[in-house]
Amino acid sequence: MHISGKIFLFLAIVGGAASAAFTAQMITVRNSWTMKNDGLRQNNVENAKAIVTKEAELAKLRAELQVVLMNWGTPITGFNVTKADAASVSLPIGMRNGIVGGQNRDGGENPLLQAFRPSADGKGYVWVGPLHVQSVTDTNSELVPSWTVRSGETAPWNAQNQRWRVWQRVPGGPITRFTDLQQALINADERLTAKTGYLTVQQGLFDDANKQHQKRLQELLGPAEVAAAPTDLVGLEFTHGLAAAIAGEEEARNSLQADIDRLRREVKTSYATLQGTKDDNSKLIKELPPAATDTSINP
Repeated sequence: MHISGKIFLFLAIVGGAASAAFTAQMITVRNSWTMKNDGLRQNNVENAKAIVTKEAELAKLRAELQVVLMNWGTPITGFNVTKADAASVSLPIGMRNGIVGGQNRDGGENPLLQAFRPSADGKGYVWVGPLHVQSVTDTNSELVPSWTVRSGETAPWNAQNQRWRVWQRVPGGPITRFTDLQQALINADERLTAKTGYLTVQQGLFDDANKQHQKRLQELLGPAEVAAAPTDLVGLEFTHGLAAAIAGEEEARNSLQADIDRLRREVKTSYATLQGTKDDNSKLIKELPPAATDTSINP
């Protein structure tokens, strides 16, 4: 065989071997891509079913959201309160934000806005309450609380960097509970006022009774600072108190009784001495000789 034939035969053998190797690798790659394609097709079928389910759930949730929003109205969010106290709340929103005042409303009634402020932890919102739109311009509005604001209730209203939001209305349940709680607070205030008035009257009676008590104690015990007890007991109850007067009278009585007792003892002793003297005299009389009888007769 010619040398060029040998070269071509060698090249043909090498090319066939390489072709066999590349063919085997191509078959392996094709099988891998076929398996991936089948897996992707299966995933596409499952995802299509999941998309249909999720779209149905999304439509249901959107419908529920629309029902909920019908009870809340249109919100206005993302603004800071200009000023807030128990008398009024100033907001940097107005007619351009959709707020309508009583002057622009049928019947002239001031509408209500439901105000919410951020909670203390910043993770949610706290319902402030229903506010009447008192006045409104294009960019500002003045609202007044429709309830009796409690002491200290407005303290967190003016916190810095608070992004308030307002709704046109809230569902009926919270409003009813809010109204019931406000009525309960009003009743409690009335009871507290009545109790405070009662306690004021009782305190006045107590003060009067205490004054009378102190007066009676002064009459009984005398003033806190008194002079030395006088020798004359007359009028002592007016200067030193009844107790001092009674004590003085008792002391005088005891002294008098002691004098009487002493005199009684002296009388008894004198009487005993006199009786002894009488007895001695009687004995002496008995010891005297009898008197002589004189029989002579004087002419």
